[in-house]
Amino acid sequence: MLFESNTLFQVALSAALIGCICGMSGSILTLKNAVSAAYAVSFASLPGLVLPFLLISTVKHWALLSGVAFFGTAAALQLLFFINKKNRDAFTALIMTLSFGFGMLLLSAAEHYPGAAQIDLHRFLIGDAAVNITADIRLLGYTAISVFALFILFWKEIIAVAFDPEFARSSGIPAKFFEALAAILLAVSVLTGLEAIGVIFIGTLITVPSIAARQWTNDTGAVFILAIGFAAIAGCAGSVAAALLPGLPTGAAVTLFVCSFALISFLIAPSHGILWREFRKKHILREPDNTKLLKLLRSLSAQQEPLQGKGHSISLINALFGGDDEVDSILLELKVKGLAADNEQGFWYITRDGEEYIDTVRHKPSKKVR
Repeated sequence: MLFESNTLFQVALSAALIGCICGMSGSILTLKNAVSAAYAVSFASLPGLVLPFLLISTVKHWALLSGVAFFGTAAALQLLFFINKKNRDAFTALIMTLSFGFGMLLLSAAEHYPGAAQIDLHRFLIGDAAVNITADIRLLGYTAISVFALFILFWKEIIAVAFDPEFARSSGIPAKFFEALAAILLAVSVLTGLEAIGVIFIGTLITVPSIAARQWTNDTGAVFILAIGFAAIAGCAGSVAAALLPGLPTGAAVTLFVCSFALISFLIAPSHGILWREFRKKHILREPDNTKLLKLLRSLSAQQEPLQGKGHSISLINALFGGDDEVDSILLELKVKGLAADNEQGFWYITRDGEEYIDTVRHKPSKKVR
């Protein structure tokens, strides 16, 4: 009964496709610990939306969205490709505040221009999923399939660069190319969802589903699929709720659903949920896991160019260890025993005592870590 209306079905389908695209790109940002970049890129797109209207007095969507694509891509490249990780948060905050303030100033000026009544620029702030027509749905479908195909073709390379770019470079992967690809995919996500979800809320649809998915599993493939599912369901449910409740912005409704998924995940997810964590406090680690993780750290150290105390990110260790839910606890136990250590960047590496322990275990398998 809910989808007897063809228009409502199209609105829900278009929002679900936007959610799929956002969920895919958001997964990479979560793995890179750069989720704030999504908000910076969405706010940076606001001046790009208004400037074409002010400069050439056009209300054509292709012209307006071209400005969004240019500004969004430029901001994404700056944040993910050129700016150092240590300065990323500062530049993200700077881009967000300056872009949003400048964009609102331009919006106020645009209201007095001829033709402003023909297009409601303010709807780009809070979103309106009803603007998507059949042609837009087909385009969104092609975009979602293309982005998914890119991930399937270059999955190993994208994941390696997201976890540890230096390690990827030492393995012969063109890290700069995939960093640029991640930035472009982020800009595409903002571009496809800007009109339906809005400048203010599109960043949430990109980042929060993957954060929620990360609570359920450490497996990167599962995080990718769950993020797509959460984002698609939230987009579909939010757009339907906005259509059935006049006056409710689509972006706000979508945000409500996706944040509900995240809240539930933070509470009950078996991997990292707050309630489940209480049951794992007294968990006794198995000896084979200790040895297995030490051997993994040693193997990673042998494959890498010698950089004193560099180590490897916990995300990479999680992925290669097989998605074990107790990796964090094992690393802490090994650190207490002096067999592993982490540096200032939070990267883990095997110590000299750990190397000696591995050699001891190789000759005396029955000896245990105490």
